[in-house]
Amino acid sequence: MHPFESARTFHGIRQLNHQRIQPTSLPPQQQQQAAHTFSWTLRGFNELHRQMSPSNFAYSDRFHSPRGTHDPSLLYPPGWSDFASVFPSQQSQFNCFDDTAYLWRIRLYPNGSLKKLPSHISIYLEAIQTLFEKQRYITKRSVQFKIQVYRLLKSKNQNQEPSSTMSIQLDLWKENPILVYESNMLKFDYELQNTNTLFGIPSIGTFSNLFPNVDPNLEDVDVLVRIRIYNNNVTNNMITPYTAYYQNDFAHPEPIIKSPASFERFFDNETYYDVAFTFDNGMHNIKAHRIILSQRSEYFEKWLGNAWTGDGNMKVIPIKEIPFEAFRTILFYLYTLRLQDGLDFDVLKDIYSNADMMRLEQLTQLVADRIVHLVTLGNCHQVLDLAWNSNSYTSKIILKTVAYDFISKNWQTLRSTENIRYLICNAPSMDCIEELMDAKIFGVSK
Repeated sequence: MHPFESARTFHGIRQLNHQRIQPTSLPPQQQQQAAHTFSWTLRGFNELHRQMSPSNFAYSDRFHSPRGTHDPSLLYPPGWSDFASVFPSQQSQFNCFDDTAYLWRIRLYPNGSLKKLPSHISIYLEAIQTLFEKQRYITKRSVQFKIQVYRLLKSKNQNQEPSSTMSIQLDLWKENPILVYESNMLKFDYELQNTNTLFGIPSIGTFSNLFPNVDPNLEDVDVLVRIRIYNNNVTNNMITPYTAYYQNDFAHPEPIIKSPASFERFFDNETYYDVAFTFDNGMHNIKAHRIILSQRSEYFEKWLGNAWTGDGNMKVIPIKEIPFEAFRTILFYLYTLRLQDGLDFDVLKDIYSNADMMRLEQLTQLVADRIVHLVTLGNCHQVLDLAWNSNSYTSKIILKTVAYDFISKNWQTLRSTENIRYLICNAPSMDCIEELMDAKIFGVSK
């Protein structure tokens, strides 16, 4: 066994992993964008993929990240070298994370967490409520993070002088990390007292997508999963004040401002708004508050931030390119993190295309889950067109799989219709047409 590996077992599979957490060192002016990085190495990942059945998963060890608040020094938690430059006299007192730190672990499904996406690798970040949070009645946690996956390839160090000692000979071989997947920035509000403690990517791709030309039965594949957690001052400031000199005295707790995950009672409220979106030359309008929209969405944060430059007054913004019902549903989601019931296919299609444009990954997945139950002979081409032009990898896969399956099963009925002609004429690339023909000939693998 490698000296840095530890053995763990999940669902009867022996798993080798090496895990470490480290800061990203940045100059002071860039500290607000610093990320805390946890790395999890899985040796022989091909065996996990080959032997573990769908819906079975592996856990990393638990790891901490500092509670990001108004104090920028917390970007470098106790015990790290960067901390000494901030509070040099305190370095000896802090040799580990203190009890306010967040607690996490990674959950990985080698063959997918969703029945509709078998053989797709799933990765999630799971929040674990700490004693500090329980005693302070902190039940919510906001986070921004990225997921990266690397394949570790051994390469011989040609610059190393030959030696007869085993340690030097082993050191001739270095592991080069090759990035095979990186997510967009993910933002989520965890709720620690219900099932809303898990968030991530249901599909980062299949084994063959990530590791082309690799036979999992013949070739070992070592994988490194990396979570990069970014400081989120806006939300965490609302949860609990904290400084580096904090003493854990629960007899006199600091005041806590609880930030609910749902703001439904404030949605389209006549009292609590500072922006009104108008439609159809003022025939319809929706009232909202830019703080809520900006907190939930980077798209709205940038858009509304520019709209308020130099002026703090209420704004009226006409919307011309997005249908009223679709835009209203998107705002309702941002307020509640829920997708309204009773939406028909045309509205869902408009919501999906605009949520995809706004990079609302979780909303596109919710909409895709609705659309897959509404596929018909009359709209299957629209579902596939949505998938072909989507920016959301997971939702794209969900829609493509369902659309290809439906079209392949109904090819004799659809082959001479305008819908198929539309797809062929409007396909973004030849690859899309080839995928369609493959589905027609071979069907869709389940």
